[in-house]
Amino acid sequence: MSHPIEFTGKTVEEATAKALAELQVARGEVNVDVLSEGSKGIFGIGAKEARILVTKLYGELTESEVDEEIAKADYIVPREELTEASERQAQMSAGLEAATGIEVQNEEPVIETSATVAEEPQAAEEKAGADAAENDDAAAEAVTNHRPQSAFSADEQAETAQRAKAFLQSVTDAMGLDVMIEKRLTTERILLQLHGRGLGVLIGKHGKTLDSLQYLTNLAANQSGRGRYFVMLDVEDYRERRQATLESLAIRMANRVKRSQRPLVLEPMNAYERKIIHLTLQDDPDVYTKSEGELDNRHLVIHYKQ
Repeated sequence: MSHPIEFTGKTVEEATAKALAELQVARGEVNVDVLSEGSKGIFGIGAKEARILVTKLYGELTESEVDEEIAKADYIVPREELTEASERQAQMSAGLEAATGIEVQNEEPVIETSATVAEEPQAAEEKAGADAAENDDAAAEAVTNHRPQSAFSADEQAETAQRAKAFLQSVTDAMGLDVMIEKRLTTERILLQLHGRGLGVLIGKHGKTLDSLQYLTNLAANQSGRGRYFVMLDVEDYRERRQATLESLAIRMANRVKRSQRPLVLEPMNAYERKIIHLTLQDDPDVYTKSEGELDNRHLVIHYKQ
């Protein structure tokens, strides 16, 4: 949290507007303490301005602090679980291979994660950025729209959900994990929320292991059904926490771009997470986002609008 700064205006609202404009932040990024609401006086005589004290909830992030921001949304394995997590990571492959017959490559268990942010010369056009954002949105939307809406069947969806749950149970049992699986069904997706101790091994670095497990779960659950019902996996609300952190990061990085008027390159992200950044900043009049890179190196660049 930064040092408080005093602002004045004819009203508290005017003083707040001045503060937000000068600090280049959104209302949710500051704390406002009203020192005096001011007074109009009589015929303008004796009028007093409103006084407020504004404190940034988050200061400008350094590159190392950006690493910490991304890490906050990842499951951090408690120190006492490190040995246990390492052993379970080895069991992860065995469990998946036994349940699917597909060879799975191991990843290191997540203790901390990082996001590298670097500055680049500005060389992209705004239209290219907008087109890339639309392409990313389409890719992410495709994940949640595997079947036509007309093909929806509540009974078939319930059967698909049961197959997905059984598949997950077999995998986690093979890993020696004690997991409770909560099931929620909507017309858009099947959400399976996993609860339990030491489940960071199911998430992996930046959720890559969770995404892989989700992909395999969809294959296993939909193989015998006539329609395709998207199954989303989550572990202890990881995805919700990740989304909140990415939205917050997007706003702060956009403010940094506005101050420097230079582009910022974010770490590689999957299509779903890039879409979160795109949507968070799509209505910002001063910046635009563009996806660059290929495959695992696909990342976002936040550009300043000239």
